[in-house]
Amino acid sequence: MGGFRTDARGFKAFTGGYGVNAAHGEHRHGVFGEFTVERGANSMFGRAEWQQTETDLLVTGEVPSDDHADETSPVSAFTIGAARNIASWRGFDGALGAEVVFYRVPDALTETHGEHPVSFQVFFRLRLPSSGPARMWNMRMSQGHRMDMGDHR
Repeated sequence: MGGFRTDARGFKAFTGGYGVNAAHGEHRHGVFGEFTVERGANSMFGRAEWQQTETDLLVTGEVPSDDHADETSPVSAFTIGAARNIASWRGFDGALGAEVVFYRVPDALTETHGEHPVSFQVFFRLRLPSSGPARMWNMRMSQGHRMDMGDHR
């Protein structure tokens, strides 16, 4: 599921998803939602996710045997970040950005991951030049756009 809207100042986008990992006789579920808002040279983004994990596998690094199937435990993460475009050249766009991620882990993982794990990153984003349909902002495939190929008789 997702959505995308543009206007003269920038765009807004939202995506959500759900999935199931089926392995070792267990089914582990996960769900996420993320958004991006871009206005002029600035963009802000966020992501929330929840995933059931095999706790024993994370602690020991070994897949539990079928007769000792691991119970699933939830891990949650919330990411918030921003970026600023700093350069444009021949269709390339470059931005500097940063994000911070806050985690919630089950009690069994606090010894290895801490009670309130946090991570961060600083990054450089490079958007490649695009011609044609690669950046089809504010367009739908069902609109039936036609390209004038000229008269080739």
